[in-house]
Amino acid sequence: MAEADPIGASVPAADVDTSPRPARDPVSFKRELTGVIPHLRAFARGLCGRPDLADDLVQETLLKAWAAQERFEPGTSMRAWTFVILRNAYLTDMRRNRFRADYDETVAERILVAPAAQEGPMHLSDMHRALLTLPP
Repeated sequence: MAEADPIGASVPAADVDTSPRPARDPVSFKRELTGVIPHLRAFARGLCGRPDLADDLVQETLLKAWAAQERFEPGTSMRAWTFVILRNAYLTDMRRNRFRADYDETVAERILVAPAAQEGPMHLSDMHRALLTLPP
């Protein structure tokens, strides 16, 4: 029986590797992951420009990479894999924060403080009285 590969071509069942992949050693994964931290920090600083946000982004990337370590292909570039995770996390944060604005206390004060409603009619009655005093 033939199976379809991702491109759509038919692959004979005998050529499909169904053997389980060897389990990745968590110690070597951790060693490799910690080795890319300086590169991740530099990449994150280049993306967001702020050291505090860059460190948060790297921490989020490390957590996501650790949680998805079974999806990492041994023998491939850990740096490239984690850079993709970091970039995607950054873009997600940017989309999420697109509509947020910095809090400005003076603007909030102007918006929240409304003028007294009774002053408007007083000004109108003063103007009406002044118009009545004008000569014809």
